[in-house]
Amino acid sequence: VRRRRILAIAGGAVVLLALILFVWPVGLLGGDDDGGDSAAGGNGQGGQQTRLVGQVVLEPLREGSDDAGLALVTRTGDQFELALEARLTPTKRNQAYEVWLYNSADDAKSLGAQVTDAQGNFAGRANLPANYKSYRFLDISRETVDRNAAHSGTSVLRGEIADVEQPVQQQQQQQGGNSGADGGDGG
Repeated sequence: VRRRRILAIAGGAVVLLALILFVWPVGLLGGDDDGGDSAAGGNGQGGQQTRLVGQVVLEPLREGSDDAGLALVTRTGDQFELALEARLTPTKRNQAYEVWLYNSADDAKSLGAQVTDAQGNFAGRANLPANYKSYRFLDISRETVDRNAAHSGTSVLRGEIADVEQPVQQQQQQQGGNSGADGGDGG
């Protein structure tokens, strides 16, 4: 079961990566921003490419749960972005899932929330703060839609930020051509 889940997530990652590399930059260029577009490349035409930094599998926290997810970290210029896809228990009325950078209930930063579709599919993207590596986990919690902005304490998926790793294919490409291949990347 775990192997099938990982294969399904990997297939979803390929689709998600294609969306990030081909569709997402169009949304950024089309003005879909939070007013902080200068950090993400602003015009987007300055030759800045979106690069995959790594990925992390989000594991269920409840025994026997079928919830599963995959998060991708990308970089455009100096801005890191998170894109994730998950299969969760479908949300009910007045319920949403929220994505967090998480150390503890008192040390968590929300990246945003939304509902699933009827099948439990959940996907989203967000800019990551420069200090995102100071958090231990990427966490998805089930939340009641209300005025309480704090973490509910009901985490359903979690992955360690330290586990964000490059996909195997990218690692092999870098190992095969690493001598002198990264000379023009500093700047």
